[in-house]
Amino acid sequence: MKQILIAILVAVLFLFPACQSFSQPVEDTAVSFEKETVLTQETAEPVQTVNPTNEPIEPTQKLTLKPTETPEPTSTEKPTETAKPTETVKPKQTSSPQPTTQPTVKPTEIPTPDPTAKPTPEPEVEIVSVSSSYINAAMAEINRLRKENGVPPATYSGSISSSCQSHAEKMAESGSPFHASGTYMFEAVGRASRHMSGGTMGGSAANHVVQLQSEEVTKIGIGAVYYGDYVFYVVRGD
Repeated sequence: MKQILIAILVAVLFLFPACQSFSQPVEDTAVSFEKETVLTQETAEPVQTVNPTNEPIEPTQKLTLKPTETPEPTSTEKPTETAKPTETVKPKQTSSPQPTTQPTVKPTEIPTPDPTAKPTPEPEVEIVSVSSSYINAAMAEINRLRKENGVPPATYSGSISSSCQSHAEKMAESGSPFHASGTYMFEAVGRASRHMSGGTMGGSAANHVVQLQSEEVTKIGIGAVYYGDYVFYVVRGD
């Protein structure tokens, strides 16, 4: 900057006398020219002095001096602004969705079915053997009928009576009378009212199987059981 100002001052000092010379008459110009020539001779090599002539000297074209452009001061670069650190944007906290409260579903009440009334079981019917007096009454009635027909009385057989008792129980279990296959000569089976007496039962059997009253039969076996309201009986002759 100082060098530029010094150059401007030197130029002004140099051009200022020249400007005055243009404004003076021609004669003054010649005189000043001589002075300059003399000064030049003193400082430099001797120069030939130009004699002034009487002819008028045409004025030299005036030079229009342009003002020296003052250089614009160099713009001082502004320091680069330090970039501010970008603020880190914190993510907004997302509110956690609250669980939707669902209505509590009450279980459907299943109506308790009324207990089915169980039928009262009937009392178990037991098979009951008849008494020995019942058997004796039946045997006596059979021999009575045999005697009327002139036939000697038959003998009571315990072994035959045992088989008759077993078959009578089977008939009671089945609920109906039926004949059994065997080696016996004659057999009478039946079901009668529980209130039937032994004598009546023996007479019914002897009348049903008339062979029980014949001389062919010498041994007789009797079996009978009570079952509910009935009496099941078996009479066999051998």
